Amino acid sequence: VRTGKPLKAVTVTDTPHGSSDINGGLWGIAKSLGGLLTPDADLNLSSPSLLFPALDGLDGNEPYLTEDDDEESLYDALSISSSSSDSSDGGLSRVSSSGSLSGLEDRVRVKVHPGRVDIFNGAEHLRLHADGMMELRRVKDGVPVLITAGRVSLPDNCRDHIESCDIAVLDESIGAVQLSWINGSALRVVAASPAGVEKGDVGVLPFDRDHGNPASDPSWAKKLACGFVLEFSVSQHTAEEARGMAEVELDMRTAGYWFGGGHYMRQHWPLNRGQFELGPFFPFDNGPNGNNTLLAAQWMTSRGLLVLANPDTPFLHVGLNAPQVGPHDGWIQRSWGTGVQNLARESLPAVENGTGDGMLRLQARASYRTVEMLHPLRDWMPALWKEEQDKDQRLSLQFALCATANVKQAAEAALQTLPRPSNPPPREMVDAPIWTTWARYHANVTQAKVEQFAHEIVGRGLSRSVMEIDDKWQTKYGDFDFDPVKFPNPKEMVEMLHALGFKVTLWIMPFVEEASAAYQEGAPKGYFLSSSAPATKGLKPGFFKWWQPVPAAALDVTNPEAVAWFVGRLKRLRADYLIDGFKFDAGEPCFLPPHFVSHKPIVTPVEYTRLYVQEVASQFSYAEVRTGHKTSSVPLLTRMGDRFSTWSTGNGLRSVIPTLLTSGILGYPFCLPDMIGGNAYFGNKPDVELLVRWAQANALMPAMQFSIAPWDLSKEADKLCKAVLELREKLAGTIFSLMEDACSKALAPVCRPMWWLDPDDAETFPIDDQFAIGDDIIVAPVVVKGQKKRDVYLPKGTWCELLNPSNTFEGPTWLEDVEAPLHIIPIYCRVMPTDIVSPSNEGMEETVDRAATMVPVPVRIEDAKLVLADSEALVENPSTETVKC
Repeated sequence: VRTGKPLKAVTVTDTPHGSSDINGGLWGIAKSLGGLLTPDADLNLSSPSLLFPALDGLDGNEPYLTEDDDEESLYDALSISSSSSDSSDGGLSRVSSSGSLSGLEDRVRVKVHPGRVDIFNGAEHLRLHADGMMELRRVKDGVPVLITAGRVSLPDNCRDHIESCDIAVLDESIGAVQLSWINGSALRVVAASPAGVEKGDVGVLPFDRDHGNPASDPSWAKKLACGFVLEFSVSQHTAEEARGMAEVELDMRTAGYWFGGGHYMRQHWPLNRGQFELGPFFPFDNGPNGNNTLLAAQWMTSRGLLVLANPDTPFLHVGLNAPQVGPHDGWIQRSWGTGVQNLARESLPAVENGTGDGMLRLQARASYRTVEMLHPLRDWMPALWKEEQDKDQRLSLQFALCATANVKQAAEAALQTLPRPSNPPPREMVDAPIWTTWARYHANVTQAKVEQFAHEIVGRGLSRSVMEIDDKWQTKYGDFDFDPVKFPNPKEMVEMLHALGFKVTLWIMPFVEEASAAYQEGAPKGYFLSSSAPATKGLKPGFFKWWQPVPAAALDVTNPEAVAWFVGRLKRLRADYLIDGFKFDAGEPCFLPPHFVSHKPIVTPVEYTRLYVQEVASQFSYAEVRTGHKTSSVPLLTRMGDRFSTWSTGNGLRSVIPTLLTSGILGYPFCLPDMIGGNAYFGNKPDVELLVRWAQANALMPAMQFSIAPWDLSKEADKLCKAVLELREKLAGTIFSLMEDACSKALAPVCRPMWWLDPDDAETFPIDDQFAIGDDIIVAPVVVKGQKKRDVYLPKGTWCELLNPSNTFEGPTWLEDVEAPLHIIPIYCRVMPTDIVSPSNEGMEETVDRAATMVPVPVRIEDAKLVLADSEALVENPSTETVKC
């Protein structure tokens, strides 16, 4: 402890019954060790509650094994041995091909003890205590291993009467259990599986309470094939005593490195590197606790923990390693507006500095009126929610905990719960970059500038897919007509762009200004959100501020007539001017009027985001969005929020790879990184080095988007960015093939974290500046200013340099000081098992051709012969069919 050095392995032992003095002894040791443990350290405790020095009410915690228990008695009904406890799929293959449950009756068991209950689901074991504490374990090699520990927050009067907790087994066949306390608080659990959670739909879990509340919909967990689904509910009276919430807290350190959650203004990878302040959890344009445009309530860890929360939980609040400051449980006084109002705010989440609480905290609250936190929806109270609460008088938090074999299986279990798109975005948008007017011209775009831009691109022989004409091409915001002064002949312009090989899209958002013809037409028909708030600060009811100075009203996407009107106008615009599609901006709930009222009542504001993407944007194939909520099935590019033209992890270049990886593990594989070089806000344009390094990092991501013209900076930038586009052309087929796979193979990311290639390799967990394309190409771009060399990590397997395939390496290994001058991107390809020796380097073009066509196929190689015919390879083997590879 005195050395302050990180610890990789710690064992804390005790008497069989644990320490009776929880304020000293082992607890004191654990308090000292907590700040020194690395996230992947091996920690073995006789009582997991020792990890909770900040929590009170832990009297009576007992060790894992007691006098009436031993490992044999705990696991005797499960037939789990060291050879069977971790199957290759981590227990995900629970359902047979016929749809029947594969041995679930033998896998699930419940055992009740005084003051606690044990629930077993295959190799997973959840222990719940009468004091609200819980521990989640997984059997690995025949030994139960602690994955995480936590608790549900009980009010003081519950803790004073722990003995009154009633433990009831509702249905042992699916592991359904309920813990009830004297004040009406209850914790219900069911072993997760398609059949188990569906059975819960009719009474085991109270999913049948509807009242139009999307939080009553169990679909978020129906496809979860491992772990446990829980619901913690409290009465309104109890909630007031428990700080106005139903809350669960989970220890972060036990679970290792954390990933997921969403896009943030400062994108930490892993999440342990940040302090995520406790706050509202909905998409925002630079908002509370750093929330940005895409959030999903799912987290996975290097130890195999998966945490899901019902994404439609009303007034969901989340904190992760929140700073322990202030008198209000970590609240920090913040004030958030919308758009440019927040650019001067501190870039959040803050960097971890040792003051975080080390917890993931999930809260279902009674409102957004949180202490010291001001934001646009703070005072919003939906009528439907009030009506439901008058009937039910309860707050409910539904969540799931899974103890999978490793982080990849945790990610796959989460992705398995999400709907898949039927097809990828159009192939052109993958093969070649989108060119957009925004960062180059901002709102000063004109027809002449668009045409000049297009000719400059074509004249340099640069690849292209779409010319996106951004703000401000229209007369008034909300009107779908070109400004006749800035665009005198728009149809001729579009025809010219088509002739040059561009598709054409226009910037669209769901806002209208009062002076627009659209508002005058739609307002009398109720096509825009109204507001119950009085006029304030010059804003009429129903209007709000956004990133442009004119106030706006928002399309009511809950009104089918309004949606049909809006989409119909877009289709007429497309037909009149031969437009191909649209860039759909905004859609986050922060851009809604105070106290907004919708045509169809909604309980949670993220419903607005979902409907905007599903009902409006999805009507067009040549389209992009920047937000989402349960919209993984929409086959559109999902753009990152506006990047700054800096090197920083705070929304600059170093944030791009972590945001890309987060998109993939949250179920959005068609990630469109924002404009190469950033948005050049306030005149802060990138220099040559930043633009080139940004283009290199983006080169092999699912899609590319240029706006700042490389030739505006220098001839060198122009030349190097052209080389980047030539590289992409060679590998675009591989990228698109992986996008097709994502549609058919459970949303597997196109660009994958390093741990996806070897989830048991601890070296991969903290790597935030490399990514893999599929499983066979590793990209390690330079993302640090002035860097000419970098270290590269290669996981297990044989790898070769893309530019020098005869130079091979055996992983796992770190390659130190790899040469990476400004014209080089370190890229490595997996070498397939073969007796054929690769020829020497014949130049980058041939090498890239070979890398682009490498696809691993399961064939036996004995008595096989390799036949080369033109550029196609065939393996002929007497024992297998002939296959292409």
